[in-house]
Amino acid sequence: MSNKNIIIVFAVLGVCLILIGTTAQHVFQYAPLVGWIGGLVFLLIATFLVSKRSINQSRKN
Repeated sequence: MSNKNIIIVFAVLGVCLILIGTTAQHVFQYAPLVGWIGGLVFLLIATFLVSKRSINQSRKN
């Protein structure tokens, strides 16, 4: 998998965790909290990978 595909996967997983956590309130009480924290972690990882990728590309030029 290329770095671009991994970034997309992390971003999509982050959004899905937020949505699942929000909709699963009836399953357990802290589902929204778990979903938002998990989604935030995945979105931060995706942001880190994007910034790392842009730094590497700027060094090549």
